[in-house]
Amino acid sequence: MRKGSTGSLWIACRNIKSGGFRNISIIVLIAFTAFFVFGGSLIIYGMSNGLEQVRRRLGADLIIVPEGKGNEISQILLEGEAGFFYLDDSVYEKISDIEGISCATCQYYFASASAACCDAAKPIEIVGFDPETDFIIEPWIEKKFGTGLEEGSLIIGSDIEIKENNTIKLYDEYYTVAAVMDKTGTSMDASVYTSKDTILAIRRSAVRKGFNFFSGEEDEILGRVSSVLIKVADGFDIDLISRSISDNVEDVEVVEINSTLSSVSETLDAIKRFYIIFAVLFLSMASTTLFIVYCMSTGERKKEYSLMRLIGMTKRQVLAVNVSESFLQGIIGTVLGITAAGLLMYPFGAYFNYRIKQPFSYPNSGRIVLLILLTTAITVLIGMIAGLAAGYKVCSKDTYQVMREGE
Repeated sequence: MRKGSTGSLWIACRNIKSGGFRNISIIVLIAFTAFFVFGGSLIIYGMSNGLEQVRRRLGADLIIVPEGKGNEISQILLEGEAGFFYLDDSVYEKISDIEGISCATCQYYFASASAACCDAAKPIEIVGFDPETDFIIEPWIEKKFGTGLEEGSLIIGSDIEIKENNTIKLYDEYYTVAAVMDKTGTSMDASVYTSKDTILAIRRSAVRKGFNFFSGEEDEILGRVSSVLIKVADGFDIDLISRSISDNVEDVEVVEINSTLSSVSETLDAIKRFYIIFAVLFLSMASTTLFIVYCMSTGERKKEYSLMRLIGMTKRQVLAVNVSESFLQGIIGTVLGITAAGLLMYPFGAYFNYRIKQPFSYPNSGRIVLLILLTTAITVLIGMIAGLAAGYKVCSKDTYQVMREGE
């Protein structure tokens, strides 16, 4: 007979192969536990990561939009809905005199059309920025791609399809795709980023095609900004600056970024609390169920354990075989559970993002590996403890007495 831990694993492997329904039921239960732990953690981290992605993307404290458009800007930023509106040109000049504003920049919003003149099957959000004053998009582009954005070029999200010649058609005009962003799972995946001059050219192309997105004189309207993003200087209160802007600038709505994201953050916190409570209850139930199943299993195998003792194995060696079985069952069940969660979550990630109407971005590979290791540790440990407790209960009985039972 093989000795030591190698012998215990060898016997455990043979027992699992011949275990039949008993082993299958244990492995399935462990797989469900791993599925819940890994899948739930993936959702929580995905929502946290998505919220952080949006927070980093905004990079401002306040956004000035036309009066009544506060809810629409939230939908554009958080849900990826395509939309546009414009402000009076004097807004940017008026806020420059307000004390406490560190920097400000204009953004220009537009949307493609669901028509043959545009490549995208559904409207996509087009965000233009002013390279001269921008402190949000341009630095991010330079850091990500090592260069600024040339006129006539676009950076597009990963969900937008491009032609083989690396261009995208917007209102029958073709624009070069300078780069495609990595998938984030947020509204950025269905957005286009470009410079001020390029987005104004796109607007003019839309007007030439007969799309009446604007009212008023063409030259006056087409160049108007959609929003003004503000960074508040250190030492100044954001609420006071917001009220000051509202008092000094007419027909605008000041949206605080933290307030916009607070509802998302509160939802996320509520989900986290629910998940933690449910996880504790679920793991407690899983542990109890596994203990009962292992007790039933070891009860059926009392004579098998007694025979091991009679051929010279110590109580400790018999327990080692039982724990080895629990370990292998835990590994198999965990692999199945994690695989099932991954196969379910990743293909339907976009649908999940659409249904919850919240920013959602899968964690990076390092975080996923950590989640896999944590899930494996939890599920395998639960199984081993339950198996050890059940095995100890049987091994504590007298060998001769066990062999005589049932005669």
